[in-house]
Amino acid sequence: MQDDDDGDSSVGLGSVAGVTDVGYLIDRVYSYLGHDREISLNAHRRGVVALRKACQSEQQVEQRGATKLVFVVLALLRRVISVHGVTSQAELDLSPDDENIIEAFAFQRTLMLTFLLLSRIEANSSKHNDDESGDESDNDSSSSTTTTCCCLWQHVVRTSKKRSRGDDGGSGSGEDAEPVLLTSIEKMDRNMKELDELVACGWNMNFDSTTWATFLHSPHALARTILARGGRLVRKNRFVVENLDDLALRFARATCESFQTKFLCPKNDDDLLSLHASGIDLRSDESISKLQTIALGADSEAGVMTYRDMLCSFLLPTDFIGKRRTLLLGRDASTQATRDFAHVVSLAHDSAMAGITSAFGGCELKMICALLAGLAMLTTSKEQDLLRKSDAFGGVVQLPFLETTPPTTGMRLVLLPSRRTWVLYSLDDRGSPIVHVSKRGVEGLSLCALLLRQ
Repeated sequence: MQDDDDGDSSVGLGSVAGVTDVGYLIDRVYSYLGHDREISLNAHRRGVVALRKACQSEQQVEQRGATKLVFVVLALLRRVISVHGVTSQAELDLSPDDENIIEAFAFQRTLMLTFLLLSRIEANSSKHNDDESGDESDNDSSSSTTTTCCCLWQHVVRTSKKRSRGDDGGSGSGEDAEPVLLTSIEKMDRNMKELDELVACGWNMNFDSTTWATFLHSPHALARTILARGGRLVRKNRFVVENLDDLALRFARATCESFQTKFLCPKNDDDLLSLHASGIDLRSDESISKLQTIALGADSEAGVMTYRDMLCSFLLPTDFIGKRRTLLLGRDASTQATRDFAHVVSLAHDSAMAGITSAFGGCELKMICALLAGLAMLTTSKEQDLLRKSDAFGGVVQLPFLETTPPTTGMRLVLLPSRRTWVLYSLDDRGSPIVHVSKRGVEGLSLCALLLRQ
């Protein structure tokens, strides 16, 4: 094939005695796939050919080569998101003629292959630790690589779910566990009480927190852990495509968040306000009126539905919520949430039925969701189905449970969960970020919303 020949055509430049240098192959992968320009079918195929040959190579890879592969992973993730979004084999089987799904799935497989090469590099560099890492490390249920089961709101308020007397496990020994004595109604009442207490909590504005390690690993540490796990699976030859695909996506997302945090919020404990933002008084009647106007943008059927699902997205377990590109939860996710987390869905529904005005004047979480729902109605494209087809917020607002393509110009708003910080930024001509606001809590979102609408 022409593509295969092209991959080996540089004997003397990238080869020694007929063996292609792995560094040269990685350079080819980077040149074909490590950018945001349009990629032709031939270029994609040539990149994959070079990836496969690099995976089969026994040569050591330098740090520079591994860094290039990380950038390729990030570029492929952005491309998957922009084409269609993360796609499953089942979705591909249901829509075998959808070109966007086919293209996204192909790039997703290439991302997995790139992660496999990174895992091989990790495996080769960590062989001396093989005997020290027991087989239990490779369980799919390993807590080091699975998403924590608490919700996003617990991340930002940094509060733990204390077990009180009479609840699960009680305060006594395991033999006296209470769940067997609770009826379904009593369990629902207990869950509703715990949920009400959580919703009433305010955003934790203090950087130091004794419960931090319980709920959230830093994205950088998470990416390193996932890569180490991929290396162990490669060394033991115990991986399957589905598991590797999941690990590759987790690694790409964690790495993306790590870079995002590094460039947008390099300091852990400092708020940053531009000159314009520092002149805004959030307590003034003018600012309050403008914020109410933004929130009332969601005073419609579509807005109320968006508010309801925003509330659910903050309160349902993060591993259940996952990532989506639309404002509303998927129908399957909504059905399962109603069955498995009825107390959360009930609270969100009741709050939505009370109206946006009531939500805006309520607790911090409800006010945040009201502002986000209002921004969603003002920024999401109405050319397609506003709620189930259009990209949420038109990509302007980036939340931990959303995966959308950001706009090429203008300001962008992002929530960095590892910092509990809202960041409003734009890009200069060279693509470097210019941070206008970096601030925690409702005040941070309010400032960002006011500047975003200006």
